Amino acid sequence: AVVSTPRTGCYDTACNGHLNYTGMVVECDQSVNRCMWNNTGYPTCKEGTRGHGSTCYGTAHLDYYCGVNDTTHWAVCNQVPPSSCYGSSCQGTGSFINTTIPCDITTKSC
Repeated sequence: AVVSTPRTGCYDTACNGHLNYTGMVVECDQSVNRCMWNNTGYPTCKEGTRGHGSTCYGTAHLDYYCGVNDTTHWAVCNQVPPSSCYGSSCQGTGSFINTTIPCDITTKSC
């Protein structure tokens, strides 16, 4: 399927029902799906195209990270506060916990 919906920074994670189904929530990763409703307001998650999200400014994981409003399930952009001091390396996790690589964190992220 062709994805034609414009990209956003963060995507909603659920479809909220309306009309007869107010309060019903269906999980839906809208980075690859979108919400649809029948004439009674029953929500479904449709594959094949992106859904709703929030436009975030900057670089993901460096300038902002994605969150979700607990009530509406809408995506939110959480801006990362600017720092006056940045690291110069990244440390691995899991089986690579003892591995460190150089990385200019003023312009990149681990």
